[in-house]
Amino acid sequence: FFENFGSPSRLFRNEGNRRFVFANSDANVNVSVLTQTCGWADFNRDGTLDLFIDEDRGNNILLKNTTGDRFENISATAGVPTNGNSYGMSWGDFNNDGLPDVFIATCPGGNENHLLVNNGNETFTNIAATAGVNDRSSSWGNI
Repeated sequence: FFENFGSPSRLFRNEGNRRFVFANSDANVNVSVLTQTCGWADFNRDGTLDLFIDEDRGNNILLKNTTGDRFENISATAGVPTNGNSYGMSWGDFNNDGLPDVFIATCPGGNENHLLVNNGNETFTNIAATAGVNDRSSSWGNI
């Protein structure tokens, strides 16, 4: 997935032999031209990588990989915030339960950051207010 702020972002599929083909339509990946960052993770533990895309002045998008090469936008049912102004995102296991959680940083002076804890049923709960995550960038690590 290549993000292009101001130009259409593109998903490419590896065909082998050092050949990649444009796959947005085939994979059902439709995003705006204001993508900031993205991250891949198997958030539902079904063996396929899912894609989270954050957008500035658009909606954050969670694309569930349904067949290995096709995606479904489950943002609304998963509880993904759609207020935009996102500045960066990253996957990590915040609560050490073995499920990937998502942190979304937003632009200064705008919306609050989001820390989405994976509930294990393809939904997330935002605990940013109680976790005190106020910085505008993110990185995960173990201590």
